[in-house]
Amino acid sequence: MAAEVIAEVEHWLGRFDLDEDTFLQRLLGMICDRIGRLAEAEAHLRVALAQRPDQAATRRVLALHLHEHAGGDRARLVEALELWDSARRIDAVDEEDEDFDEEDALFREIREDLVESLRLHDAAAEAAE
Repeated sequence: MAAEVIAEVEHWLGRFDLDEDTFLQRLLGMICDRIGRLAEAEAHLRVALAQRPDQAATRRVLALHLHEHAGGDRARLVEALELWDSARRIDAVDEEDEDFDEEDALFREIREDLVESLRLHDAAAEAAE
């Protein structure tokens, strides 16, 4: 079923405006990630980021993908943290929004996970030397 969804979505790529195309690329990336087609997922997410580097949602999804599939690669962890932080800077944060506290807590929790992964990676690399 996922292959059918991917084929259908790919059929529509390039037929809409840039915002819709970027959304479809991000959607394909998330579907491919979910079914284990990791290289394909990353490729779609990177295309979406290249199309619209100003979209925080794409930065967050790619950051999570890189973090979850870092495979011991420090550069991927660093990029994930940079993308996560930059997404927050791009977002128009409204501290008066009723969901602000919850969203801020989630942002900080995920950021702490990213930082901890980097710390653990560096500690393991140092111990191996």
